[in-house]
Amino acid sequence: MSSLVMAHSDLDQSSPANGQTVNKPLNEIVLTFTQPVKLVQFELVSSDQQTVDTNFKPTLEDKTEFVIKLNSLDEDDYTVLWTIMGGDGHKSEGDFSFTLKQSKHSNHSNHH
Repeated sequence: MSSLVMAHSDLDQSSPANGQTVNKPLNEIVLTFTQPVKLVQFELVSSDQQTVDTNFKPTLEDKTEFVIKLNSLDEDDYTVLWTIMGGDGHKSEGDFSFTLKQSKHSNHSNHH
């Protein structure tokens, strides 16, 4: 098997993972790629096709891991759409989805 076939970088893993149901507040999305790339587009879309504001800025440097900070999200089904550019200038895109279901009796205070 030749490794040249996999010259394009792909999404190695994400947090949350594709299809995952998250039961706690989510404050970031992490994308990890198989090779250093530029993340040129990132979009978080809710179930009613509204784009969620994430303050994402395209990166100028090649990295394998990207952490996108989030404002508080409502319980919903979300889709992440991403576009990367590899070192060879090729663009690649993909998507994954997850569900946010916070437990109703979660306690936001940290009093001891």
